[in-house]
Amino acid sequence: QKEVIESGEFEQPADEQAITVSKVKFKNNKLTLQMNGDFVYNPAEATMAGGAEAPPVHYVTDNKDIVAVDNAGNFYPMGQGKTTVTAYCGKKKTTCNVTVVSYTNDISIINEKNEDVTGKTLELHGGQKAFLTVSFDPYDSTDSRKVTWKSSHKKAVSVKDGILTVSEVKAETTVTITATVNSKSSDSGKISRTVTIRVIPAVPDKNSSADKTHKLSLKVAKKSGSKMSLVTTEGKNSKELTINIKGENDISEGEFLIEECISTNPDVVEVAMPGALAIEGKNAKTTATVTAKSPGVAYIVVKSRSAENAAGDRNVKRCKVTVTSPATAIRAESGTLKIEQIGTRKTITMRRGTNGTVKVALDPAYSTDAGKIKVKASGGISYKNGIITAGKLKPAKLVVQCGKLKETVYVTVTK
Repeated sequence: QKEVIESGEFEQPADEQAITVSKVKFKNNKLTLQMNGDFVYNPAEATMAGGAEAPPVHYVTDNKDIVAVDNAGNFYPMGQGKTTVTAYCGKKKTTCNVTVVSYTNDISIINEKNEDVTGKTLELHGGQKAFLTVSFDPYDSTDSRKVTWKSSHKKAVSVKDGILTVSEVKAETTVTITATVNSKSSDSGKISRTVTIRVIPAVPDKNSSADKTHKLSLKVAKKSGSKMSLVTTEGKNSKELTINIKGENDISEGEFLIEECISTNPDVVEVAMPGALAIEGKNAKTTATVTAKSPGVAYIVVKSRSAENAAGDRNVKRCKVTVTSPATAIRAESGTLKIEQIGTRKTITMRRGTNGTVKVALDPAYSTDAGKIKVKASGGISYKNGIITAGKLKPAKLVVQCGKLKETVYVTVTK
C-alpha cells in the first residue's frame, strides 16, 4: 500500500533542519511513466558532510493527479500529463521531471453508422463514397492521432482522410483499405488494421446494339443529363429528370416505351418509373422524379425501345447523381475532458501539464462535410493530432469549425 504525499511544498521537521546535507540527487531526474503500467522506483540519495548517515528523504509531487510518490521513492502514474516531483533532505532539494503517457494498444476502423468494420468486407457500388474513422484503444492515448490510409487498388478505390471514393469498374473488384497509426507500445512502432471493399459495377452493361428507330436523351433542368446534384436537406432532396425520345427517319407517329428506369443504389437515391411515351410528330418526353435518401453516388439508368419491337434492341442512357449532406451545426462534446455549460458559454478546466481530448459532432451526424472540420487552440493551450495540452496559466480558447459553422469552448488553465 503506497503512502501518497500530498501536493505542496514540504516543510523540513525542526529536528532535521540542523543536519548538514551536502547534496541530494535523484537516481533519474527525468522519468516517463506508462499509464496503467507499473510504478517506477526512483529514489533520491542524500550525501552528508563528513560521511554521516543521512536523514530520510521526503518527496512532494506538484500534481498528485498526474503522479503520486511514496516515502520509498516509488513513482505511480495517476493521469496523463507532465509534472515535477521534489525531494527534500535537510536544507537541500532536487527535482525530477515526470511525464505520464498512454500508448495506443490497438485501433478499430469505424464506418459512418458507428459500426466496427475492422477485418470485415463492405460492398460498395462504383461511384459511391464511404466514410471511415479510427477508434483508439485506450481512447485517451497520447500517441499521435494521425492516421495514414492506404488503398491496395487506387484506381478502383481511392482514400483520403478516411473518405473512400469508389470508381466505376467493368467487373467486380476487391480492394483492401489499410489504416495505420504510430504507437510506442508496438515493437514495430506502428499498428495497422484493414477493411475489405468489394466494388460492384455501378451500371449494367449497355446492350450490344441500339434501337435505331429513335434516339434517347436525358436532361436535368436546362443542363446536360450526365450529372445531377442533390442534398438530403428537407426541401432540396428531389429533382426532375427529363427523358426525351426523338423519332428517326421522319417518323411522324409511333409509340415507344421507357422499359426500365432504375437507380443503381436505392439507398442513395430512389426514382419513380414513368409510363409509356407516344410520339406526336417526331418528339416525346416525360419526367422521372429522383429523390435523395442518403449521402453517396448512384446512377439513374434509363432504357427505351419501340413498343412494336418487344424482343428488339434498346437504347440506354444514364445520369450520375451525387447526394451530399451539408452540415447545419457543429458542436464540441466531452471526450476525456469534461465540457460544462455555464450560461451561454461552454467551458473546460485543465490543470497545467495535463492533456486530453474533446469530440467534434456535426448535424446531421454523418454529414459529407466531415472532412472540412478544423480545430484551433490559442492562449494557454495547444492542439496537435487530436490532443489538447494545457501549457500556460493564461486564458485559452478552443475553436471547432466547419466552413462557416463554428463553436468556441473557453478553457481555464489552473496550477
